[in-house]
Amino acid sequence: MFNELKSNSSWLLGNGIDINFWTDSWCGTVLVVALIIPSDLHAPLKASVSQFIISNAWNIPQILLQMFSNLQSYFEDIVIPVNDRDDQYIWNHSHNGDLSFKEAY
Repeated sequence: MFNELKSNSSWLLGNGIDINFWTDSWCGTVLVVALIIPSDLHAPLKASVSQFIISNAWNIPQILLQMFSNLQSYFEDIVIPVNDRDDQYIWNHSHNGDLSFKEAY
């Protein structure tokens, strides 16, 4: 059941502190899956999205862009909020992001 909830939920970017850049769904996909990173390498990938944002702009190390030529395409349309707000974990199938008992049923 947890996998069902996780696969139908995603992160809405706020300050990026709570979102794992590599293993959370925040840019429309999970990057380790999209970039075909072997599962035995997932555990050490602990960087938060906030570590890739400086002065409200994406700051991706050049080495990562060279290793994964399509990496930037996954988040270039993601708007970084100007106001500091918390990240939100949302249910993808509701109009407001909340998972109600009715929708769960």
